[in-house]
Amino acid sequence: LQFRAALAAEEQQRQVAAAGVPASTAADPAAVATKLAGTLADVAQKYGQSKECVFQSKAVAEMGSLLREQVKLEKETGQRLFLGLSLMDTLRTAIRLGHHRAAAALKKQFSLTDRRFTWIKVRTLAEARDWESLEGFATELRRSPIGWEPFVEAAKKWNAPLDYTARLVARLPDSPAKAEEYSALGLAKDAAEVAARIKDSDLFARIQSAVAAGSPAAVAIAQIKDRFQSAFR
Repeated sequence: LQFRAALAAEEQQRQVAAAGVPASTAADPAAVATKLAGTLADVAQKYGQSKECVFQSKAVAEMGSLLREQVKLEKETGQRLFLGLSLMDTLRTAIRLGHHRAAAALKKQFSLTDRRFTWIKVRTLAEARDWESLEGFATELRRSPIGWEPFVEAAKKWNAPLDYTARLVARLPDSPAKAEEYSALGLAKDAAEVAARIKDSDLFARIQSAVAAGSPAAVAIAQIKDRFQSAFR
């Protein structure tokens, strides 16, 4: 550990010297990062003068922009957790800590696709077991760019409470798979409703046969069958 600490200290001194940061500000990570971001912007500009270095110019410019955003995040949140992280880890940390507006701003600034951002946010919220925020995010989306299945799978993988998982399953389009998801949750009545709506009599029969005769679920399913008589002719 002491060896790692010594290496880290040596590397910090090297970076500080390279960035031209006065010794009086070396103890302030934000000041170091701000100075380094400026240096990176200058480097990006020089790269940009050559047509052969367009990629390098863009990469260095994005590094500088990310550093500035990380400094801003730490100042606004009061949490010194962001400096030095990759863009993906910066996003995940912001989401995990509930800084959703900041995460959305990063998405926009760094041109992340809706699909990629949604995947990151769903997984991060599920890993954090922040089910209220996951459901809230689903509600914000008129249409999910990744569909609703990943929401359901994430909820199941990280053991979301039944009520949250059921509400996410409800967002799935009616299909045999949706009915099976309800069945797996022990929600036979909801599963039967789906089977009836899609007029899958075989699936409905399997769901009905799996519940105890005379139970509340059996009574409810029989009522569903009566309502959807035409589906079972």
